[in-house]
Amino acid sequence: MGSARVGVRDAIIAAGVTAIMVAAGLAARGSPSGSEQLGLALLAVGGLALAARRRAPVAVLVVTGLCAVGYEAAGLAVFATAYLVAVYSAMRAGRRVATAVTSLMVLVALPAAAMVSGRDASARRSPRPAGCSNWPG
Repeated sequence: MGSARVGVRDAIIAAGVTAIMVAAGLAARGSPSGSEQLGLALLAVGGLALAARRRAPVAVLVVTGLCAVGYEAAGLAVFATAYLVAVYSAMRAGRRVATAVTSLMVLVALPAAAMVSGRDASARRSPRPAGCSNWPG
């Protein structure tokens, strides 16, 4: 497969992941605030960074990891899809040590970012299903 085709495919993947993450961010946000707008921008940057995942897998891994920590700290509880794609790409490129070290740092930083965000933990509970009187949410 030619490099132009690979580049187009990576751009399509980046655009798709970006669209999914921004849509999830819009669905997850409460009242619009400055920090949540920053979080939406970080969602977009993290997704779009995937366009370079084959050329610079470790740099994309770091960027998507920082974006994941940033949007978590901004109050958006969105799954780190772009980061997981970047982990896969870095592993496929043979950058195992860099991937493990970066993932460990992100794993430590994400809970700290969630605490910094000040989100109410009870707001993330799932709604009670119809007909279920003993649901903990």
